[in-house]
Amino acid sequence: MKRTRSVSSQAHLPVDGESTISQINDDGFGIFRTGDREVWVLGAFPGERIRWRLTRTVGEIDLADLVQLISTSPERVPRPIADVRSCMGCPLAELSYPAQLRLKENRVRSALAPTANKDLEIRPIQPAEPILGYRTTAKLSIGANSSRAQVGLFDWGTRFVGETTRCPSHHQLVNLVARATEEELNRLLRKTPASKESISSLRHLVVRVSPGSGKVMITFVVRQDDRQLLKTLGKGLQRRIPTLASIHVNLNRREGPQVFGRETHLLWGHPDLLDKVGNHWVLLSPESFFQAHHEQAAWIYALARKWAALSSKESALDLYSGVGGIAMSLAEDAGRVIGIEISEAAARDASRNAERNGLRNCTFRAAKAEDIAHAVHSREAPAVVTLNPPRAGASPTVLAQLAQLAPSRMIYVSCNPETLARDLLNLRRLGYVARRVQPVDMFPQTAHVETVALLESR
Repeated sequence: MKRTRSVSSQAHLPVDGESTISQINDDGFGIFRTGDREVWVLGAFPGERIRWRLTRTVGEIDLADLVQLISTSPERVPRPIADVRSCMGCPLAELSYPAQLRLKENRVRSALAPTANKDLEIRPIQPAEPILGYRTTAKLSIGANSSRAQVGLFDWGTRFVGETTRCPSHHQLVNLVARATEEELNRLLRKTPASKESISSLRHLVVRVSPGSGKVMITFVVRQDDRQLLKTLGKGLQRRIPTLASIHVNLNRREGPQVFGRETHLLWGHPDLLDKVGNHWVLLSPESFFQAHHEQAAWIYALARKWAALSSKESALDLYSGVGGIAMSLAEDAGRVIGIEISEAAARDASRNAERNGLRNCTFRAAKAEDIAHAVHSREAPAVVTLNPPRAGASPTVLAQLAQLAPSRMIYVSCNPETLARDLLNLRRLGYVARRVQPVDMFPQTAHVETVALLESR
């Protein structure tokens, strides 16, 4: 499959040159400036002098390839796999792990500096173990032309699918499924060239692994439900993958970045995947959100339980509760825990998970975060609130409603230090002050960082 490149038409920007990388951005690209333009280079690290070649412009962003390392960072290490530099899944794979941790901790400290009160404690980052083979969920894209199909990740800013079947960060079963799917698709193309049109209806391959059981769940996201193609593909994967638990089909005709559509059907196997995180068993449906690193997720849940310090006479509210990971940890100590989650499927999964773990003091409700005032009655006012919003953070409306519940403590789990900083400022205006912050490396080999913040009422 041929990669297409379009060189920037900016007259004042050279097509190639030499520059020194000044920083790494949130997507893991090395950054330098030439004139008034910012250029992104994958696989280049701060302090390195590189020779680069401009490849394309995406909006206001110029992207360049790393042609040659002129001077090398002392933190550079050998690549885990020879072609990993071209993969967006592991942009920091050639940066030493201690340097990755420093980069992420400094990002949290820098983001929170304008908001920090004088007695705020920002703790050293919690490292991950393992740092490779940890990703148990992968959302991969499928691309095909007349001669070949590929399974992998889009190159940044393009619709080109770069092969990602040997990713060092993915669990070995994820890589096995990706390779098997690609091989089965190419077998079909060789056998029946006319199948290219049917294969083009496949958009994504979503793989979810349960390390506890060794089982794997597959979901194909399709533009149209070609049941014959899916049955043929499914039979091939069943032969190749002995630990395959189920195959699902999700129909998504909408264009845009959203992976899943609204309709999901079971093609073969069990409807859910049984997994274990920390001390709790969880049933996961195809579309359920769950953290990528099991060990780090369990560590965060335990930290939330410790900081909540609940007694059996107190209640807690877990907002954006997902399938109930944090809520179930709090329920070990609390008299009652209420989870609020916008997804009806996730709220249903959370209720089943609490029941499976014998936690009868958990209640989960499907509601928007902005509707807390209607979803939680005044007599249910919690002593502790936990929230784990998406990257965009929590809206001022949500934060105001949480403050009106008057909990003594809040625990905010964030995947974006910048939106966390904004929300901590809003919460301070509402009477809640951050006391402790704990960065956590949830995504080794990437620039992303998770952060847990403890706030107390003034």
